[in-house]
Amino acid sequence: MAKSFSCLLLLILSACASTFTPSPHYTGVTKHLDVGGDVLVYADVEGDLSATADYLDKIIERTKTKYPDLKLERIKAKRVLKQLGLDQILALGLSSTRDGKMFHNKAFFEYGSDRRGLLLLTGSPPRELEVVRQAPGDVDFAFETDLRVKSLLELIKTIAKDIGGKEGQDLFASFDEKLPDTSLSLNQLFGHLDTRVVGLLRVDWQRAFVAPEDKVTVPGFDALLAVDDLAILFDAYHGLLEALPNVKTSSEGDLRYLEFDIAAPGAAWLKPVLVKNTKSGRLFAASSKGFVKEYLAEKTRDKALARAADFRRATANFLPQANALTYMSGAFTPKVVRFVKPLGKDDKDVQAGLDIVLELLPEDGIPFAAQQVNLPDGLYYSSYARASHKAALLPALVVGPMILAGAVAGAISRDHPHASEEPQKGPTDTPENLH
Repeated sequence: MAKSFSCLLLLILSACASTFTPSPHYTGVTKHLDVGGDVLVYADVEGDLSATADYLDKIIERTKTKYPDLKLERIKAKRVLKQLGLDQILALGLSSTRDGKMFHNKAFFEYGSDRRGLLLLTGSPPRELEVVRQAPGDVDFAFETDLRVKSLLELIKTIAKDIGGKEGQDLFASFDEKLPDTSLSLNQLFGHLDTRVVGLLRVDWQRAFVAPEDKVTVPGFDALLAVDDLAILFDAYHGLLEALPNVKTSSEGDLRYLEFDIAAPGAAWLKPVLVKNTKSGRLFAASSKGFVKEYLAEKTRDKALARAADFRRATANFLPQANALTYMSGAFTPKVVRFVKPLGKDDKDVQAGLDIVLELLPEDGIPFAAQQVNLPDGLYYSSYARASHKAALLPALVVGPMILAGAVAGAISRDHPHASEEPQKGPTDTPENLH
């Protein structure tokens, strides 16, 4: 008998082993990750979202029958999924490797070749980022990213019209109305927002000043935001802004300036400016004309962000070309803490909230960086951060089963309302009947 059972078990195990088929996407995903570090997660999701959409469509069908007044006839989850393009996600993976107190984190989402919907927003090829070579090396915060507002809005309009018909289309009728005091509509504005955005911030406590109303000490700062192809906004409001008091207009080469003298006590350096590049159509908003010039000036290698020690440390494992980048210097956290901490000194609740937010920042002296890269086979992320992917995965792994257990217990209690009550003694349980 024991021998027969052993043979049967061996046959079952052999059959199971022979039916194992490796995921066809594993190699394609893990080649972008670090295998053998603290975290490695892989999931083949091909067809999973489509199956979920099928399930949702069945629920919608039952709901329509029971509640016809909800007008769910036009809602098809699987069709929306295809419009969003999410059915083309084939697999995903995460990895984290330790670097002292920090982690090199990576993530990759593998796509199918037929990109649609949201996946089209990640179609631009990676490039050498401008902010890396143009930003001053001593900035505390910098980012550059592709922005696809126009394409996203068109996708939302398509889905809204598909689901809501004319009512869905009418939701966007007001987008053709002109913005106040201009001849520019929202649709015209959004038409220029498939673009690129660059942002910089440099904090300087040596230029700190006291805000007159709140009596709060504010650090000196240089800030800049640049958006490609948005000069149309400068043109729309130029006449209105130029007529305001304390506004100075000037031109230098291809640049046209609108400079605002706000006369902030103790902050003579703070003169906000709007700048239009007449040649490229680029729009700048900055804390001063000088900072715009500093950004646009030719950089020697040792003055650019690319040569800063913190930046090189944080981006050591990054790909050389990308579509988006975010960076914080090691000095940024203490500068922020010095400004933020006093704001909650008179309110314990505010202080508690600020402490939670500050905990999310990198430690003093340690920089942070993250990049996004659109690759031919999918979307790649990399970061140098204080927490690994485990910080997000463990809560999900712990809380998930607890929620599931609670849901099962709730379902049992609904189906068997007296299941948790102590059984009542029947006639056969009485002492008299035991004799």
